[in-house]
Amino acid sequence: MAIKTIACTSLLDCNDNATRAPSEWPTGSDTGELAAEHGMRLMAAESAVEWIDRTTVTTARRLSAARSEASTQELLDIVSGSRQRLRDRERIS
Repeated sequence: MAIKTIACTSLLDCNDNATRAPSEWPTGSDTGELAAEHGMRLMAAESAVEWIDRTTVTTARRLSAARSEASTQELLDIVSGSRQRLRDRERIS
């Protein structure tokens, strides 16, 4: 069983190549250009994955810091409220 490969000169004509007969597929110098384009696409995809990984880590750190800050602020509000209530009680007594 032979494996068919589909060569695309651009994203738009990739679907067209799927319906072409093998004799109509690009050959010769066109295949070198296609290989270069494919390589560039792979590099762009790898770069995008690396960017997503970095962005995910950065976003997770920022979210964790924001949660920590919110929790700390909440505790400070509770403590300061308690201290104020104690002062108010001492004034009344």
